[in-house]
Amino acid sequence: MFGYERSYGTGRFVCALIEIFGWLLVTLGIIASIVGFAVGGGFEPGGFGSSSGSVLPRFLSAAPGLLTVTIGLISIMLTQQTKAILDTAEMTRDLLAISRDSTHGKYGTPSKRIGDTPSLRQEPQLRRCEPSGNEDTAGHK
Repeated sequence: MFGYERSYGTGRFVCALIEIFGWLLVTLGIIASIVGFAVGGGFEPGGFGSSSGSVLPRFLSAAPGLLTVTIGLISIMLTQQTKAILDTAEMTRDLLAISRDSTHGKYGTPSKRIGDTPSLRQEPQLRRCEPSGNEDTAGHK
């Protein structure tokens, strides 16, 4: 994306396999739904493919295919969510490295220069501001 280091190769490989498997499930589920709906009249007295009767047996025959499509889409969604988590972990690592190497103002860690001795990070001091005589309690003049 912006040149950050890619890692978690095994996780990305597993995500790719599961995503391919999910798309196969979606494709097979669509085919099974269409076939199930087309031959769903087999539960009626007219036999397979008869046009007489209600539509309910056709929808019941298409239900396993629709469930397969749903499972495939859920697996694709979870795979993409896992990829986003891996990207977040990589970018967070880079942001941590940037924050360690930069100056954070008056109370932050000094930037690393050649020859500097390592020092402990100084946390900002918490100071309570007391209102002066010419300010109200909200701190406004």
